[in-house]
Amino acid sequence: MMKLNKSKILLVALTAMLFSSCREHHVAQHHVAVDSLINIVYQARNYDSILSLADLHQQEGTLSNIEACYWRGYAYSRLRKIRMAEIEWKRAVSQTIETDEDLIYYAQSANRLTGLLYLKAEYGEAIQVALPAIRLLKEEGYTMNNDYFNLLTFIGSCELKLDQPEGAANNFVQVWQAYQQITKTVHSINSYTSSIVGLVTIVDAYIQTEHYQEALEWIDRLDSMLQQCRELPGVRESYIDKQWARICLYRASALEGLGKKAEAAKAYNLALQTQYAKTGDGKVEASNYLMAAHRWNEAADNLEVLAAQLGTYDFRMTQETIHTYLLPKCRGYLDLSGARLCHRLAET
Repeated sequence: MMKLNKSKILLVALTAMLFSSCREHHVAQHHVAVDSLINIVYQARNYDSILSLADLHQQEGTLSNIEACYWRGYAYSRLRKIRMAEIEWKRAVSQTIETDEDLIYYAQSANRLTGLLYLKAEYGEAIQVALPAIRLLKEEGYTMNNDYFNLLTFIGSCELKLDQPEGAANNFVQVWQAYQQITKTVHSINSYTSSIVGLVTIVDAYIQTEHYQEALEWIDRLDSMLQQCRELPGVRESYIDKQWARICLYRASALEGLGKKAEAAKAYNLALQTQYAKTGDGKVEASNYLMAAHRWNEAADNLEVLAAQLGTYDFRMTQETIHTYLLPKCRGYLDLSGARLCHRLAET
């Protein structure tokens, strides 16, 4: 495949102006108009309209196959039709890349597909998607972007889940260097928030695999990134509050895992001072520490908000979503209920 120009990738919205013939210019203008229309319905969260537009303009040739598959996958994911989203993103990454736009949507599709497979605990398959994508993006020189960084993050997280901590650490070092570089080069809220998302994924993976000391090291990096983000003009205080709460909760879980119970409880108490800790999402996240600390009553009380949270996110009770997302939470809740009952019987 021909080497794609990085400068063109960064200015992809202006490529329509570069066509010389009247016909090509008309097609390019139509393509920009289609992108704008999809963006409008995307902002309005009208996911059914995204599906219709992707189908229509793919047939007309004003959206490439990769773009159309990406948008259908995105719409299906938001409609909680996870299997359909997976099918569309797999179609996207199997297409031939012919333009700069295609490369961008290929990277986005590979990123989202890998993330979906990671959440489904299909770690081997996630790596099989991410590694070829990493190689291709390197070949094309398209590496200073969040999709590339996320792919590295997911590969490392999968390696941790597959008991390959050395490989994970090597990938995570690359990610940290990239986050430092991009936040210095592009000193914007978006570059920081995207980096923070990746760091949260890394910390969560270390805690889930009980690598608590490594988790603390990455929590410190996450904390440092958040403090830099806090200084940016225009950053939302609610965002800072949420991420600070998560840092405290992660620190509490890691310290508890290391047997440092007093320090863990102190970190947890700091989290309780945030507004996020009072929300349904915050209570569900806090239950991870509470379970680790055997604070069964508090954990079970927190998880009672789970049904309300599912309703907030328009969680559709399909067989697929129940199996992928709800059952693990229900098992945790049942475990808590049983543990709380045993704890109460022991007290009587």
